[in-house]
Amino acid sequence: RLDRLNRTYREKFGFPFLYAVKGSTKYDILQALERRLQDPPEREYEEALRQVYRIAEFRLRDTVE
Repeated sequence: RLDRLNRTYREKFGFPFLYAVKGSTKYDILQALERRLQDPPEREYEEALRQVYRIAEFRLRDTVE
């Protein structure tokens, strides 16, 4: 299911699904992927950037701590 959704996502948006997984379950991730597949490309691009920022924040905090 995850592979199929990831392929569909990449085909629709042209970039991989980005999600800051720290603290999330596999069900959270699948739900986010399914929900975000419904978004228009402009909105999803903005959400993908937010996720990149969250990932960077998590990594930076881990480094500093």
